[in-house]
Amino acid sequence: MKHAALIAMMVSLALTGCNDADRDKESSPTPTPTPTPTPTPTPTKNVTVTPSLGQISNAAIKATCSGTQTAMGQANIGASGAANLTLTGNCSSPILFELVATANSQYYDEATGSMLNLPAGTVLRVAAPSLQTLAANVGMTALTEIAVQRALQLASTLSAANVTAEQQGIHCVLSKAARRISRCDMT
Repeated sequence: MKHAALIAMMVSLALTGCNDADRDKESSPTPTPTPTPTPTPTPTKNVTVTPSLGQISNAAIKATCSGTQTAMGQANIGASGAANLTLTGNCSSPILFELVATANSQYYDEATGSMLNLPAGTVLRVAAPSLQTLAANVGMTALTEIAVQRALQLASTLSAANVTAEQQGIHCVLSKAARRISRCDMT
């Protein structure tokens, strides 16, 4: 009988040790959850662009990354004559701002003291060397258009060096002209 009790006890211990539920837990550990990646926010930058041939109305300003031709923002010119743009995205080349004139676009002509039609397709641009150095307020004039044209003559695409060189060149020419005029006796 001692043997029967001993055998029964050993069988019961053996069966307890072979519990499938315990074995499943040991052989397949709980998987570690994969962390959800945090999305990288799209960079934004606010800029006010004021085109001037006289105050312009019923037109827009668009911003483009010159290296990729990716649109970065567009805004209508408001009553103040400026467009407030929110630029979105990354750009490692100069930012090109361009006037978008429509059939209803007008500008204030100081010579006549009245609003005149600004022909659709009128080109007026300004380039900023980079998104990082972009000022909060940007002026757009015939002189900035000349600087963009000259920068494009130096290379087929805009580069920060060409944009900066041409902006400085326009500034230099005007500074010299202003000094010459100030030395003239206009009386």
